[in-house]
Amino acid sequence: MADGSGKKRTDWGLEAATALARDVLKPGAPIPVLANVSQSLHKGFVGVADRWVVTLIEVEPGVIELAMKDSGEQRAQRLTQVVRSEAELTACLETWRAKFYWWCERLTIYRLQPQKNYRVRQTFTDYYGHIFETGQELTFVRRNFLPYDGGHTLTFQPASVYLQEELQSEILENLDLYLAEI
Repeated sequence: MADGSGKKRTDWGLEAATALARDVLKPGAPIPVLANVSQSLHKGFVGVADRWVVTLIEVEPGVIELAMKDSGEQRAQRLTQVVRSEAELTACLETWRAKFYWWCERLTIYRLQPQKNYRVRQTFTDYYGHIFETGQELTFVRRNFLPYDGGHTLTFQPASVYLQEELQSEILENLDLYLAEI
């Protein structure tokens, strides 16, 4: 369809790209894939119930920047790609599919299950200076969140873990490096 200038008009933009990204990544996903567009942030997100994995930003009309963290040992690296069409977006996400699924399966504080046992994989220190040693076993009881302080209290038996969103962001974002279900 053409607009008054004779140029082909398209509905390609942030919302369409975000919906397409969800649809491309959904088949074969280990858990349900979700998508959301934040009008206030001018960003789209694709991920699972407890984490957004891919971020989409419309950098100019019809030009979308995709971004996500790499996986495995390269998880600290950021992947980015600028796309201008549905075909480019689909091709990019096909190359990122395994990395996306990898992130979907990682342990987060929201996946901890009551009465399940977890082992400390890597020694860490919580907000109050409590040290949790590699090999220590913990049984999860519950999670509480204090929004004013950005504090997560993870109650385990025999000890509780206190994580503050800014100061312990590394642990919160990469919980699977620190805890594993037994």
